[in-house]
Amino acid sequence: ILRVLQPGYNGVLGDTQLRQQVQDRIGCDFSAAKLETYYSCPFSFLAAYVWRQNLEPEAQEGLEPSAQGTLLHKTLENFMKRQLKAGLRPEQRERYLQELEEDFTAACEDMIRAGKISDSEFWPADRQDLWEELKRWLEAELAYAAAWAYRPEAVEAAFGGRGQGQPALKLAVPTEQGLKNITVQGRIDRLEAQEHKYFISDYKNSKAPAQKEFLHSDLQLPLYLTAAQAVLRQKDPLAQVVGGGYYILRRGVRLNNFVLAEYAGEMPFKSYAACQEGKIATLAELEQQVKLTVGGLISRMDGG
Repeated sequence: ILRVLQPGYNGVLGDTQLRQQVQDRIGCDFSAAKLETYYSCPFSFLAAYVWRQNLEPEAQEGLEPSAQGTLLHKTLENFMKRQLKAGLRPEQRERYLQELEEDFTAACEDMIRAGKISDSEFWPADRQDLWEELKRWLEAELAYAAAWAYRPEAVEAAFGGRGQGQPALKLAVPTEQGLKNITVQGRIDRLEAQEHKYFISDYKNSKAPAQKEFLHSDLQLPLYLTAAQAVLRQKDPLAQVVGGGYYILRRGVRLNNFVLAEYAGEMPFKSYAACQEGKIATLAELEQQVKLTVGGLISRMDGG
């Protein structure tokens, strides 16, 4: 038992040259998924981002969760592109239902042709389940549209990465070795707007990260809020990202929404604006918390 505490057995890299090689492998370009992987399981991070091994998902009958997510995202992207600026109107429900089914059918056919979906004996049942899920989402969407003044502004808004229109988020994060400049890239599923105020939404198929995980194992939402504010301010100096949250497609509900306290009354759903350190009143305060959290993770990475 005591051996694990000794150098050479404790998992800490003592060789300076080897540690530098690991740092070079990790690099300075991150995504929320990359950072969350390290937070949740450093060994999985080591395998994926240092050894660069492709971790195969556990085999299962029916449609893989990743394929389900891709299919739902593609369907909703194509459907919501036609609703930008104006939003949905309850009296147009039947038209929306028909358009949504057409988008879903087209996305299914595209993925089958691309070999991403196997037209197996399980596929008809999987397809029906996903279609029922989309219909529940549409009913929820119509209810939110009637109760909320915000309207869809953009879908699949990418920042960073090759060929993307918007630059990556640049952060100078404090580490044990001093400030380190990193970039973060990602893709925001959906952006809502009311005049100069913005709200971001991330689609999840069945469950959302718990509120207590905000700025811990849930780094996606705080990073995306920070990135959205930086990108939008370049186009609109008055832009204010007021919050964001997770849209659970299977249940047709928005959950665990972070909203700045000043704007919580504008939302037709429950929200919060707290972390372990207390209330976050501004996006500038949130950015500082993001930098501290990410800097701590990178210090551990760099420390071997």
